[in-house]
Amino acid sequence: NELGKGTFFIFDSVSSLLVYNAENEVARFLGVNMARMKHAHNLGLWVVEEGIHSESFYNMLRHKSDGVLEMKFEESGRGTVERYVRLHTLKKLKHEIMWKPFEIQNGQLIFKDREREKDLYLTAYMKNS
Repeated sequence: NELGKGTFFIFDSVSSLLVYNAENEVARFLGVNMARMKHAHNLGLWVVEEGIHSESFYNMLRHKSDGVLEMKFEESGRGTVERYVRLHTLKKLKHEIMWKPFEIQNGQLIFKDREREKDLYLTAYMKNS
């Protein structure tokens, strides 16, 4: 309530809550949190590690969320890391669910659209590391 309306909220990471709490307790907490966020017209991003929770927990998150953005990282044969992103689901919006490669350059996420051979840019707020 103190943040007001239209706030962008990032919860990094839901997975760390599950180290000390049961999945059903975390699910109940997230349900209340998501309802409050929607009621205040806020935008939230919940980061979750894949492969360490039960499938029912992931299904609960997908059901309660308006969208699911997935990222994956793969090591190439050249010793570099390839980064990919896809919009898995987004309610009420048609979209492609294909994995798109991206790079981080000068504080921007740079997406390479291989099918159309043009770059798409999305500014990202990132800390210099």
